[in-house]
Amino acid sequence: WGLTSTRLLEVTKRPVPAPQVAILNPPETTARRAEGLTLQSEVRGSLCQGLAALTRSLRFQWTARVRAADPGTGALETSDADLGALTARTQGSDLVVPGGALEPDVAYTFRIRVGYAETWDSPDGSSYDEVRVSVTRSPLSVSVRGGSRVVFKSNLVALDATSSVDPDYPRDLVEANAAWAFSYRCTTLSGDPCFPLNAATTELPDVRACQAGSESFRDLGRSYAVPAFSSELLSSDAYYCRDAALNGVLVLNMRSPSALPPQNYTFTVVGRAHGRSAEGSLVLQVVPADVPRPRVVVEPPGSPRVDATRRLRLVGGLVAEDRAEHGDAVNWSWSFFRMEANPRW
Repeated sequence: WGLTSTRLLEVTKRPVPAPQVAILNPPETTARRAEGLTLQSEVRGSLCQGLAALTRSLRFQWTARVRAADPGTGALETSDADLGALTARTQGSDLVVPGGALEPDVAYTFRIRVGYAETWDSPDGSSYDEVRVSVTRSPLSVSVRGGSRVVFKSNLVALDATSSVDPDYPRDLVEANAAWAFSYRCTTLSGDPCFPLNAATTELPDVRACQAGSESFRDLGRSYAVPAFSSELLSSDAYYCRDAALNGVLVLNMRSPSALPPQNYTFTVVGRAHGRSAEGSLVLQVVPADVPRPRVVVEPPGSPRVDATRRLRLVGGLVAEDRAEHGDAVNWSWSFFRMEANPRW
């Protein structure tokens, strides 16, 4: 009983202890590739520091490691990330990574080191903190050129979804990107399928590549190849086909007597890419081919160049013959399109 042990501990107090750093973001967080990432830190002086610390200069250093699945084996592997390739500034209290720099479906561990410049090389002259960030993909956006509109039974119609966007890779053109796949649904006003192919589902079955010839047609100002449609009524390519050269374009054979008689049809375009999907819907109002089409004209502005700070006034009207026939019984709708430089070139 009463055994005792005595030890001597020697405590060395540094003249200027290391500053203490903390990342203000949660230790486990998520970020979307398209939106980028901002990490903020806070530095506090040690409770043991003296007045000498007030004359020292703080120094910051961010590093990162990435954990991702090996494309061959699927095993998770961790490696150093080239932080300089993600952001230009890695020596400040905050770390800002712009949108599109982080890789999706991986986890990054960001670490900050803070110390005084005068004692930076000292093994215990710095403090550290880190945060784990899981990068997710952004939602897709599916858009169909022209949206809901009126079409004539005598015309070919293109459902063009090439303006759809993957925010994670905004410069990748959908029309030339095999990572995108599209499917389609169509319903009548009564909720029935639009085509006499499969009464059990509204999804368009067997969407084949168009057998295009040398002729072309224009729809909403864009040219498409005229397909060689089948004459078999129970074959899908008698009614529609996908453009073989432009991914995301479905051509409807409105000229077929068995396809889409005049009424309203709701089309839903479903786009899929990199494990995500999104959809967009539109209504096609099919009218007979012999419906008279009013001819419109637009008065050109006085100058082809317009000052961006001034108002622009455009005046539309009917040609003289149609104005005499229809008078004011006309509904007007304006659409404006912007032309700009291709960001890829």
